[in-house]
Amino acid sequence: MNDTLHHSAEWHAHRKGGIGGSEITSVLGLNPYETPHALWERKTGRRQSTPDNKFTKAGKYLEDVVARMFEDETGLEVFAPRKGAFYHHPEHNILLGSPDRFIKQKHGRDAVLEIKTTQKRGITRDTLPISWFFQVQWYMGITGAKTGYIAWLSN
Repeated sequence: MNDTLHHSAEWHAHRKGGIGGSEITSVLGLNPYETPHALWERKTGRRQSTPDNKFTKAGKYLEDVVARMFEDETGLEVFAPRKGAFYHHPEHNILLGSPDRFIKQKHGRDAVLEIKTTQKRGITRDTLPISWFFQVQWYMGITGAKTGYIAWLSN
């Protein structure tokens, strides 16, 4: 784990050294906002990162709210990783990420909680976007968590 400051210039520089959870869907061709080729261009410095827009900013602001709502609904204890924490796969250092939250488990490793805010309507447990599923699986893989959850807020 590396203690770079989350979303700082140092954090972004660290991300260039591998593939993160928010990028795995681009690698798989499932990200409607970034193709695998565009990801490669960004990682190799041929293309600049897209700046945050009002939707990505709102998602960052609402992350704490969604985490608290999830905690209220489920009774599970949710906590944030250390500020700036970066996790790496134990054998493959280029597989990395910053999970949104963790859930305290009574036995074993803590579970991963991926948080989403979306304007998509009608999302249920049975209709979760496959990209969300892959992202939580990615974070489970790099942290060693045996369980993962997804919490979302939609309008």
